[in-house]
Amino acid sequence: MPRAGPIVPACDCARCHQLSSNVPPALCHRSLRLLWPAALLLAALLLAKGLHAQPLPELHAYTEEWPPYNYSERNGELKGIATEALRAACHEAGLHCKIESVPWARAYAWAQSKPNTLVYTTARKPEREQQFIWIGPLLPRSTWVFVRADALKQHGDSRDLKVYRYGVVRGEAAAQDLAAAGVPATAILSDSSNAAVLKLLQGGWVDAMVDTEIGMAWSQRNAGGLELTRLAKLSDEGAYYFALNPKSDPALADKLSAALEQLRKAGSIDEIARRYTRQPASRLSQLLLITKRLYLPHKLDQECAGKAFGPLRRRKPTSMSAG
Repeated sequence: MPRAGPIVPACDCARCHQLSSNVPPALCHRSLRLLWPAALLLAALLLAKGLHAQPLPELHAYTEEWPPYNYSERNGELKGIATEALRAACHEAGLHCKIESVPWARAYAWAQSKPNTLVYTTARKPEREQQFIWIGPLLPRSTWVFVRADALKQHGDSRDLKVYRYGVVRGEAAAQDLAAAGVPATAILSDSSNAAVLKLLQGGWVDAMVDTEIGMAWSQRNAGGLELTRLAKLSDEGAYYFALNPKSDPALADKLSAALEQLRKAGSIDEIARRYTRQPASRLSQLLLITKRLYLPHKLDQECAGKAFGPLRRRKPTSMSAG
């Protein structure tokens, strides 16, 4: 014979008898009344969780045309080492990211003025330290002066940087590095993009330009046989980062930074870079590790940068002026 369960006394309240003579004790209005506090507490917890899980704002990213770090294909698709790394980091962090390519000075100014906006690929320098939240490092930074062979010959193979005329991208760090090396402002001419500066160099308007070795190797593919000499290293200060507006959502910055670090540990950043540079994976890992260990934040300098300038005159100038 099966064992009988415990006998639960039927509710004797008039309300339950009015509803039905077969009302289970667990559904008695008195029992339900006792459950209300627990139900209210559960609802409050679910509401708090829902408020806490509000989606993060969309991330707007601005960049320039600087292959192989960031550039547009003929069909308009944005590619490059930094672009692919940013997309991968946003995917890893669950962020929706909108990327747009514009002139560098405009990209830099917008990232300074709009929350939840970043600019890349950006050199981290002391005078820029407080202007952004720095997500990275992404890649090491080492820039060189490249001189046209005929200009080098004209100046007697001089290694003195001050005797040459330079083209730079408007608002980029190279102008500050040249000034620090003693190059006068009158010897520096700025334009809107790396490609435009390369045309100045091809046309004889300037003698030299500044780029990384990888960047110049890519630029010379479209330089029409332009013969250049790597004259001297200009700077290896800092590294390249994603520069995020300081008024951005802190959770967005944390998620993006953590995602980039996770990709680095997994070797994904090395793999992306290797596709564009053909560097051995071990060498790239070594460079990234050295960059991360050696970079130390500098004393903060709040000097503004990245202002927009007027269009460049195409008439060959008699004296070179900074943008």
